[in-house]
Amino acid sequence: IARYAGYCRELTGPGVKPMPPVLLGIARHSRDHTEAVYNRVVIPKFAAMVPAPKVRVVRFGTGTHAYEKSEDGLPMGLVPAVARLWHDAITEGYYLHG
Repeated sequence: IARYAGYCRELTGPGVKPMPPVLLGIARHSRDHTEAVYNRVVIPKFAAMVPAPKVRVVRFGTGTHAYEKSEDGLPMGLVPAVARLWHDAITEGYYLHG
């Protein structure tokens, strides 16, 4: 528990590592997770951290907050696209370069 407490916010003190890079995704038809909310609330909260982590928001052109919900042309919803995004971020070094 001590290792992960506060993981989603900056920590202070000697020997504390900075927050790692953050990768967020917004589905086009998500009711609560909208681009406006991310621009007004989420991104500024990360930007206010010292030091501020690298943050990227990927805006998917379709889908709902339930990424697995199927729709025309996407029988598994956004799951394959989200998995590919994370795979590419990990294998191409996004999390290595803050």
